[in-house]
Amino acid sequence: MHIETIITCVGYADFLAITLPETKRWFKAITVLTSPDDSETIAFAKHEGVELYITGVWHENGATFNKAAAINSFLDQRNLDGTDSWVLFLDADILLLSNPHPDIANLNPKGLYSIKRRMCETEQEWRKLCAGQLCVDDLPLYVPEVVNGKVWKHRPTNNSAALCGYFQLWHITNAIGMKRMPPSSNASSYDVLFAFSFPEALRLFIEGREVLHLGPRKTNWDGRVSPRWNICYNSSQGFTKNREGNNALNNM
Repeated sequence: MHIETIITCVGYADFLAITLPETKRWFKAITVLTSPDDSETIAFAKHEGVELYITGVWHENGATFNKAAAINSFLDQRNLDGTDSWVLFLDADILLLSNPHPDIANLNPKGLYSIKRRMCETEQEWRKLCAGQLCVDDLPLYVPEVVNGKVWKHRPTNNSAALCGYFQLWHITNAIGMKRMPPSSNASSYDVLFAFSFPEALRLFIEGREVLHLGPRKTNWDGRVSPRWNICYNSSQGFTKNREGNNALNNM
């Protein structure tokens, strides 16, 4: 068994420079999906020694940002169907704060897994984290809220786990849900439709883990429009989890 990690990155090289070195600590099989004109992402992925998958399908057939088509193109090319492999969809703006998964043998291969995320939406917050002026626990934890049996006021469900594509982990052969991403003209709905193809009882959060989402929410569904960040991260330094234990996350 192994985990095939797929990172989509078009116009996110500034975030990828922060997140990819940390992702490499926990995963070996990593592929960065990008477009032919994103020379910065291509150069950095090559520098980090990870696999690249370059495709031009992002804007085909009038799509503003067809993330689903890019992922499907890679899965078709990789030909993992029928293997004992797990697939992890991971956004380029997601920083793994610690070991993101328990022993893979303890996961249900029929299910879909995710991790709760904290939001670091501004470069100012990021600078304060790096300077030790903020703790990770000071940042808001964002989990879609279920209200009257609905999420986001219109998606009927009593379980908000794994509905967002920033971190979705599933078994390529044994998962009960879809094996490919549903069609989508941008990045705002394909991941939700994919998650809803799994029964509620098989959509699960991996408890005791968190990731850090860098940049604003609900802004880049049609491609990157938010401002670039001009700051780096020294992963050997780590962050303080909370003000009580003073635990650096990369030592957890």
